[in-house]
Amino acid sequence: MAEIQWEDICLSYKNKMVLHHLHLTIEKGDYFVLCGKNGSGKSSLIKTMLHLVKYEGKVTIFGKEMQEENRNSLLEDISVVFENPNTNLVCETVFDELKFPLKNKRPQKLDYHKEIEAFAKTLGIENMLSLSTNTLSGGEKQLISFAAAMITKPKILILDEPFTMVDGITKEKLMKYIKKYYKETKCTILHVTHDVEDILYGNKVGLMQEGQIIHSLAKEELLLDDKRMKQIGFPLPFLADLSLKLKYYGLMDEPILDMNKMVKYLWK
Repeated sequence: MAEIQWEDICLSYKNKMVLHHLHLTIEKGDYFVLCGKNGSGKSSLIKTMLHLVKYEGKVTIFGKEMQEENRNSLLEDISVVFENPNTNLVCETVFDELKFPLKNKRPQKLDYHKEIEAFAKTLGIENMLSLSTNTLSGGEKQLISFAAAMITKPKILILDEPFTMVDGITKEKLMKYIKKYYKETKCTILHVTHDVEDILYGNKVGLMQEGQIIHSLAKEELLLDDKRMKQIGFPLPFLADLSLKLKYYGLMDEPILDMNKMVKYLWK
């Protein structure tokens, strides 16, 4: 069942075509990674979904066509984390930043303190709740933007290059949280990135070039076809490249696309 669908989408900025008759379907429960170089149209695709720009074609969410009159109701169960955290942050303190989405979704509830404190603890940001958002670093802002997006437990999560300013350890911690949430809730995730390594997080992959989706298929089907990736100018993620080489030399029967499983295999 389609959760998000773009049909024949065209979008132009200043007489330049950004999206060219684009078609894409993301099924309910997919972790879909959309990978493309900067300027390929990834962020523009998200803007059409959120009805932030005028476009030609049809965007459907939860089985309903996105239109101005139903935009707010359709977006109630969708959270978005943009690359620029200043796009997400609207409140003076971290606590208020987490309270804001909760209050919008459940205005009848008066006391959010316990819920916010418990949630902050799961992400390790309980010591940041009293801080002013203006004093945070870029990485900290991205962390709080992510927390504010997740606290309402969305049915659809949109990640638009969300962790470009955080360190590698923090990113892995957040991705571990996302994978746990995805497994527990069966939500739908659209993860937009320019980094092919991020493809490993998903189960479906779309590759984008010059405003069009050039491939949309299962992760394993794409990553284990090194010739196809080379033809379209995308390098293989490290694990996929290593797996194919080990298999080629007879050192592995089946490719491994999970880092923990690869480490266990190499050390056994």
